[in-house]
Amino acid sequence: MVDDVPLSRIRKIIHLRPSDWALLAKALVLTATMRVALSLCSFSTVLAWVERAAGRRSPRTPSRDEVRHVAWAVSVASRFVIAATCLTQALAAKCILDRRGISSTLRMGMAKAGPATIEGHAWLECEGEIVLGGGELDRYAEMLAWHGKNR
Repeated sequence: MVDDVPLSRIRKIIHLRPSDWALLAKALVLTATMRVALSLCSFSTVLAWVERAAGRRSPRTPSRDEVRHVAWAVSVASRFVIAATCLTQALAAKCILDRRGISSTLRMGMAKAGPATIEGHAWLECEGEIVLGGGELDRYAEMLAWHGKNR
């Protein structure tokens, strides 16, 4: 399997800073936790858990790089979690950002996918910029915008 991975990608992974490894580990644990929680609990229970896990932090303005770094970590981690949906990823990233005192908004929308089917999509925004789940968002009618208590 290693033969399929470009050497540049392997070098990049090997040379990650310890802080990147720590963020990646946190993203992996939270992504897997969100995946399991969404399978076993109601959505409102998961949202309440995310709020409790965030705790009360003083809001702060993040750097774009910090927010992108969290999105990167969750995106990479999601490749190792079976069925890590857009909602799973958005919740994991929101949890990490909230713990850092960075306000973000979880948005969910629905779109008609066929004559008798609809599909849902979740994405995360921070300061008006899409952090995770972007692309073709104009197809979706927004049904939920959840800020959590750090706003």
